[in-house]
Amino acid sequence: MLKHQLSVYDHIRFLSCDIGSRAMGSVGDKRARDYICAVFKDQGYDIKKQEFDVESVSLDYYKVEITEPLLGEIPSYPILSSPDTPGGGLSGELVFVEGSQQPQIGAHIEDKIVLWFCPIRSSFKWESLFRYNPRAVLAIWPNRGSRPKHYFRHNSLSIGHTAPSFWITCEDGLNLLQKGAKRARLHLHTEHNPSTTSNIIAEVKGDSRPEQFVVLGAHYDTAPDVVGALDNASGVGVLLELARLFARKGSRRSLRFVAWGGEEAGLIGSTYYINELKRKEEGVSDRALAECDKDELARHLFYVNLDTVGMPLGYNSCYVLGPPKITMAMKALSQELEIPCHVKEEVDTSDHLPFASVGIPNVSLVREGPGLECIHTSEDSIEMIDLSQLRLVGVFVEALLHRVLAGAPDYSFARQVPPEIARKIEMRYGLDRFPSEGAGDLGRLGG
Repeated sequence: MLKHQLSVYDHIRFLSCDIGSRAMGSVGDKRARDYICAVFKDQGYDIKKQEFDVESVSLDYYKVEITEPLLGEIPSYPILSSPDTPGGGLSGELVFVEGSQQPQIGAHIEDKIVLWFCPIRSSFKWESLFRYNPRAVLAIWPNRGSRPKHYFRHNSLSIGHTAPSFWITCEDGLNLLQKGAKRARLHLHTEHNPSTTSNIIAEVKGDSRPEQFVVLGAHYDTAPDVVGALDNASGVGVLLELARLFARKGSRRSLRFVAWGGEEAGLIGSTYYINELKRKEEGVSDRALAECDKDELARHLFYVNLDTVGMPLGYNSCYVLGPPKITMAMKALSQELEIPCHVKEEVDTSDHLPFASVGIPNVSLVREGPGLECIHTSEDSIEMIDLSQLRLVGVFVEALLHRVLAGAPDYSFARQVPPEIARKIEMRYGLDRFPSEGAGDLGRLGG
């Protein structure tokens, strides 16, 4: 990794500059898949593709107008996959709501266009709002001086009632309040087309414990209409370079490198991967499955996630979902390598969550700081990538895989996600999809 950070940069540049937007199911998504497959094959891997059906969503026409008083059109940022308005648009009374608890929200918002300010952009807050069946939502972005980000709908919006939903800027929201906006007319028309996306898997078979699996993953898709250099061409670039290294050096345990599809639309690719393992495990009557395939899920020891790395200004964070011994190991590795890393037992939203849901311990490595405001916007460009930071995260993950996880002579982490961590996940998202022992299909999550 020390000598090849330029290779990482080349991968990031091709994905973000040559291909550009890679929204799930789009032409850019397919080009990214082809590129990743080609790189893995050049490295000597026999790749496996998990292809699955998805819906490609793109914007056709949208507009937000304030009709009383007559303020005209204001900039808006639709939440993709929220419902379209009728052909002639949707009009209604505006009602202002703060937060997500009664009495601010309640039956009085039913069938109203809600001008909503909530300082926390969590799916649980959206779910609270939508219990009262608003006609539509104009959500005020909580940060001044920045425009809203591009999002698919929150995971909670796939539950129960939904309605056309838009972000507007903090400044525009304040202006509407000060001018006493009372009515609005909204237009949202999108194109929905059946499509596919894939998980792309390359595997180093373990030379002494091939039946045990450690997985390193990064999602290659983007939010709509953004090129996603940080989020997450950066993670894919590091993933591909580490795959090249381990193709040469090998591993004691089997090591899988997975590029996930559909993270931004709800962790769809990583959820599919886990559900396929569960299907095998439960398919005891399927004679076509070898016994070793049926217990493949139980033989997954650990997952490492890369999402948004390589930012020049900020700090490295390691989110741990697993026993405390993992936290101690991450801190010790950080000190030994002299690579600062803020290790914390907290919940972050990315492809490690489906692994946690079935008790597979994991860590998610990200770089945090002021640059995160650019992700899901047009500012998430190649200029946000710093070579020295790419090198540091590469060195850290290489050591983690080789010395602590897949290549370690002795592996000593319990295969569990503590109940208190599972409860944190459930409380944060307001969902019951993360039992300490996995059961049932995983739902869609906000990516």
